[in-house]
Amino acid sequence: MVQYEGGTYRNNDNNQIRLGSENSYIDGASLEVDADASEAPNPDEALNYRGVRIEMGHNYTPVDVSIRNCEISVRSTPQTGGAIVAESTAGHFEVRNTRIGVDPDGVRAVLGKEPDGGAYEPPAEPHSAVFEDVDITGSASGNEAIRLVGRPDSLVDGCRIAQDGSDRDGVALVDSPGTAINETVLDVTGTPVTRENSPGVDDFTVEDISSVDTPSEGTGSDDTDSSDGDAGGSGSEPGLRWSSSGELTIEAPGDGGASYLLTVGDNLEPSTDNGATIDDTDDVSRNTAMGQVGDGGIDSYTFDGGILAFEMDGDAALTLNDQEITADQLPDNTITIASDGGRSTYDLAVSVALGKSDAMNATVDDNDDLSGSHVTGQVDGGGRDSYGFSGEITGFDLDGNATVYRNGEEVDPDDLPTETLSITSTGESASYRFTVGGDVERTTTNGATVDDNDVVDGKTVTGQVGGGGRDSYSISGGVLSFEMDGDALIYLNDREMEAGQFSNNTITIASDGGRSSYRLAASVALGKSDAMNATVDDNDDLSGAHATGQVDGGGRDSYGFSGEITAFSQDGDASVYLDSEAIDPDSLPDNTLTVSSQGGRSTYEFTVDGDVEKTTTNGATVDDNDAISGDTVSGQVGGGGRDSYSISGTVSAFDIDGDAALYFNDEEVAPGDVTNR
Repeated sequence: MVQYEGGTYRNNDNNQIRLGSENSYIDGASLEVDADASEAPNPDEALNYRGVRIEMGHNYTPVDVSIRNCEISVRSTPQTGGAIVAESTAGHFEVRNTRIGVDPDGVRAVLGKEPDGGAYEPPAEPHSAVFEDVDITGSASGNEAIRLVGRPDSLVDGCRIAQDGSDRDGVALVDSPGTAINETVLDVTGTPVTRENSPGVDDFTVEDISSVDTPSEGTGSDDTDSSDGDAGGSGSEPGLRWSSSGELTIEAPGDGGASYLLTVGDNLEPSTDNGATIDDTDDVSRNTAMGQVGDGGIDSYTFDGGILAFEMDGDAALTLNDQEITADQLPDNTITIASDGGRSTYDLAVSVALGKSDAMNATVDDNDDLSGSHVTGQVDGGGRDSYGFSGEITGFDLDGNATVYRNGEEVDPDDLPTETLSITSTGESASYRFTVGGDVERTTTNGATVDDNDVVDGKTVTGQVGGGGRDSYSISGGVLSFEMDGDALIYLNDREMEAGQFSNNTITIASDGGRSSYRLAASVALGKSDAMNATVDDNDDLSGAHATGQVDGGGRDSYGFSGEITAFSQDGDASVYLDSEAIDPDSLPDNTLTVSSQGGRSTYEFTVDGDVEKTTTNGATVDDNDAISGDTVSGQVGGGGRDSYSISGTVSAFDIDGDAALYFNDEEVAPGDVTNR
């Protein structure tokens, strides 16, 4: 048992104070980090200027530690995990009646890491955290003031968070269900509260509290007076109180009206509160309401799970939990999947919350599987599905022909991330490098942090994680290659993977001296690579899983790919390597033929001069109702489906009955133009 009472702890490397044994506490102490004011000979070489580090090692019995009546300031630092850091070995901890000031960008006041134990077994439950009467101030930008990962049933009660740095969020909860935020005031430039897989009660106010007192600044002091301790800023109006459970009222003026669309997380019900009427003209379906008010009319709704999306056309006054608000203060993100005639299936995931919506005249039905922030569904015969969501889209996959809209604007489905890749440290540190076939973007999904030491360069990412940290990326086009040095866990869409499970296939085209042009296609994804000392430049045309390019003067082009090579041709003298082994280019298929249904059923038959093989290129399926007999293929497509074939040689005969579209090496062609290409 270690108990600190009073004292000042300043500019110590690693941490100012470490807690971890049973019934340990800090009471009435001042902890200061200010490397710029340090008198040490090498303050910028410190490894980690934490304020308080809570780390329990392999103690598997319940251990309560607390921080109370303290002042903690982080003013300048080359490196810190945060003012208070609960490591992966930390169980329950409490912070009460404490002031925390944080100025360096990206630094959190509190970081509660996922209590998975790291290199040890997980700590004994409970894993919750309690914050009561805590003030957090300072100019830090980016990330959030408090972040809790895997800390269910936590409590933030009577706290005040005022941080004016750009893009600074308030409280971020990840995998922490049952966490309550009570009577808390937030004044941040980013999102006040985000919940990822963390349903719970929200009761917080957003308002100007810039006059909240700050902790002493390092070697000096702050004489800011907080008067009587009232959380409100001087002379400011009461802020907007947000609640995961509440009531929204829409009231039309006496001479006007408005139509609206409301999507919530759960339990949407019309109400007669606030003088509202329940009218047949308003339609409530599951967690979405579409209605209208006019000539002084009033509609009210009670809900749980928060408001996911709100759209209004016209003039009406809005009241949320008895507070006047504007439509611009409510989230309005929607995504719509519209069938182009045939059947299409989709898989959609977002970082925070998701709910069914009838935006863009979509239907709200039960044939889609919606759970939390993830849904799988289907549209057919011109139908539409819409969803309101908060956070960001972290994964979208579409099979079939459908048009996708985001907030009413058409988007290319290929521009949306298809998967989430997460790397979680299990040791001191691990470095990694991976390449994707499409786009890649850093994200905070799964409790990850966005750090400056991770670099996204086109389709390739290099980064590092340590001390139980986690990096996440929204990706499209699949993972083409993955290399890692150190101990870390890898997850693809929450499925644990090994680095060797990712495709590390490469193909290299090496000029033999003169100029050689080539055309290349893969069945799943394709991305530029520097394998075999190849150059990565912009004079090659890469689109999806297809590339055309050239090499000259002994130069080399390399590509990582997933799936299989479905087409390759070259004009000129060049050597070709598959996974760094020289191969005969003639052993690769020359062309890809795709038959794509436009909704109705089509049958086809064709003959090739060479070899032919079924492939999943261009989103095709491999079905038993398509047959290859020698050099002849017969098959059928329908309902928006696709069939694709890798062909060595040419198509000598082709016949089709139906309205399917034909693509030869990604170029749409007429049936009469398929042969002898």
